[in-house]
Amino acid sequence: MLMRIVPAIVIAALTFRSAPDPASEKFWPQWRGPYATGVSKSANPPVEWSESKNIKWKVEIPGRGSASPVVWGDRVFVLTAMPAGATGDPSHQALGGVRPRAAHRFVVPYVPSPLLYDSILYILKTNSGILSAFDAKTGKPHYQLQRLEGVPNVFASPVGAQGRVYIPGRDGTTLVIKHGPAYEVLAKNTLDDGFDASPALVDEAIYLRGYKYLYAIAAK
Repeated sequence: MLMRIVPAIVIAALTFRSAPDPASEKFWPQWRGPYATGVSKSANPPVEWSESKNIKWKVEIPGRGSASPVVWGDRVFVLTAMPAGATGDPSHQALGGVRPRAAHRFVVPYVPSPLLYDSILYILKTNSGILSAFDAKTGKPHYQLQRLEGVPNVFASPVGAQGRVYIPGRDGTTLVIKHGPAYEVLAKNTLDDGFDASPALVDEAIYLRGYKYLYAIAAK
């Protein structure tokens, strides 16, 4: 049975502190951020969070979406879609709960984009939680096929700020690793949701668009 998908835009209002950075660099105006690399030079989101720690706010978003939140000024723009007539839990499932066709299998990322942070290129294998890091100029590997504990399946693209790399997983866990040639886990943060959308980093916050909720995560 064919379903009609109803697109919508949800706008959540929030307050930012003033900063000397140009607006185009301070905010998250597009997918992959102000420089289209997935890196913010000014944001400083927390390293650790949970449902009871460093949650500034969370709001349920009708429908389902995997687009990165866009943050500009005092607004967050979120894309969502929901089959007409769907309510409750099915409204938050991909395609209203209709099973998609089998995904293709690739060695390079099928969904998540690489992260270029300074001179290091981070690449996930297919959609799995297996990470490699390369010197962006020479192609020499810093490390390869590193399994990300607690993050077995990744659709969201990694983002970076303040010497840290954030990797959200589909099962609700975001791994925070140290940016650099050696692999080092700084934190493993789990929420009651799953994440396909790439995060947005602005000021002291990381914005995570889950299957059901939009989270603003900032140190309290």
